[in-house]
Amino acid sequence: MKLNKSFLFGFIAIASLASCVSEDMSIGDVKSGNGRMLLNVAVADPQTRANSAYTDEQLAAMRKVTNYPIDIYNSSNELIKHYDEVSQFPSEGLVMNVGDFRAESHTPGDLEKKMSNPYYMGSESFIIKSGPATYVDVVCKMQNSKIQVIYTQNFLDLYSTWTITIDDGSDDALSYTNKDGNSPAPIYFDFNDNVQSLTVQFRATLKSDGSPVTDTKTLSKDNFKRPYPDDDSQVFSGGDQLIFTFNPSDATTGEMGITITATVTFDETEETETVYLTDKNLKDDDPGDDPNPGDDPNPGDDPNPGDEPITFVSAGGFDVTISASASASTLPNTKIVINTPNGLASLKVTVSGGNKGFSDQTGFLNDLEMIGDEDLEGIFSEFADQGARLPVVGDVKYEFPVFAFYGLIQKFGATDAGKAHEFKIVALDSKGNTKEGTLKITVTQ
Repeated sequence: MKLNKSFLFGFIAIASLASCVSEDMSIGDVKSGNGRMLLNVAVADPQTRANSAYTDEQLAAMRKVTNYPIDIYNSSNELIKHYDEVSQFPSEGLVMNVGDFRAESHTPGDLEKKMSNPYYMGSESFIIKSGPATYVDVVCKMQNSKIQVIYTQNFLDLYSTWTITIDDGSDDALSYTNKDGNSPAPIYFDFNDNVQSLTVQFRATLKSDGSPVTDTKTLSKDNFKRPYPDDDSQVFSGGDQLIFTFNPSDATTGEMGITITATVTFDETEETETVYLTDKNLKDDDPGDDPNPGDDPNPGDDPNPGDEPITFVSAGGFDVTISASASASTLPNTKIVINTPNGLASLKVTVSGGNKGFSDQTGFLNDLEMIGDEDLEGIFSEFADQGARLPVVGDVKYEFPVFAFYGLIQKFGATDAGKAHEFKIVALDSKGNTKEGTLKITVTQ
């Protein structure tokens, strides 16, 4: 399977230089001679997950960008030529006087603070020289960021009403209430300039007795272990995906509060990282920490003594043997059952092949975040009738369908002597607890 997680789609208007000139312009600083501008406008899709709310047909139409407007500016930043749509740009190119120029294109309409869709924009400076054609590539990048709020089942079971605001310091913060439903639609948000941190305010009412619960958390860009690609600044910018997961917690104060994790998919690389939001004005607030240092030797563990916060179970054990020639109906229904009472925050898989054929096909499964991965979704969808699905944030029980790989495993025959196919799973729950487990599959002829 070949993964392609960053790609360009666009309309390329390039034709023969031998064709006749259809449009002459006297623009810019006039110099001797003129040249021809050939245009290529494309969308740099920073992350396929950021567009998951769209159908394939809508995405295909969006990436063609034939309807994006084109503006051409001279060296004095004066608008000298406008096309309502890329498709109107002359296919044989545009004849222009020599000089310095800039082309700009964007999603139709204006970039607004809150939108239901991503907004792309790009510009490219270029020089028209006498004689040879100048190829101008305008790459439009996502200017806003996808923000999504997820409530765990524990959250929904505990609270009757809630109001949540996510504030970037502007006059137009994001707001969510119970009236918006249990699965609010994602919002594409244009960050205010120089936003170094986001403040999340939480107010809720307990179902049990109507008591109010309030909490305030912050998320800073420097909370993340890795910097944003090609970006040394400490401010949030467009192109990223932020998922805020809300889960009840009383671990930090002894009183009912809220644990909030932020899962960020980074622009360009699609690398994903999950962090805990901190209490406002505090340096560190790992929700697993006990407020009384020394009282708990394992502060990340579940507060119920003797209970494991994460457990792995496999009915057939964690060492399985199958035959390469066995019929599908006789193969075991092998699953790794992952129990996370505190709610799942992350689940990563690494597959190590026991022979070269299987290794070559599963090389992309290396510390791969399963939550939201579209490539695994394609694999698992074929076995949906058997209960196979991708995990989601907040899952308290998830079954990793090892059986979905059996057809591919059998295709490559027996495992090499002394080797097995290994499926390593690493789970992280909403309180910071982690657990790792490995299931091995030996294949005989």
